[in-house]
Amino acid sequence: MKAHYTSRVNPSPSPPILARYGPALAGLRWVRVSGGLSGADVWSGDDADGTPRFALKRWPAETTPARLAPDRGWMKRAAHLPFVPAVLPTSDGDT
Repeated sequence: MKAHYTSRVNPSPSPPILARYGPALAGLRWVRVSGGLSGADVWSGDDADGTPRFALKRWPAETTPARLAPDRGWMKRAAHLPFVPAVLPTSDGDT
């Protein structure tokens, strides 16, 4: 069973953020879930059947793109492993 985050703060990703990903995220229902140790806000984008299809993570404000670059590199190198999530770039190429 998925752990649901019950705070009313940021109950879903903002529409401008979702729009940056285009049709890949259209029609998903966003559920805030508990995050890990990073301090990030995390949402699960579930399809109509309730199957998770995407996750969005909003890093704390002090997290810089330079801090995330090594993580993205590791994920690209490990993309062939079935348990490593793919990184979906936005319409402008950011991740």
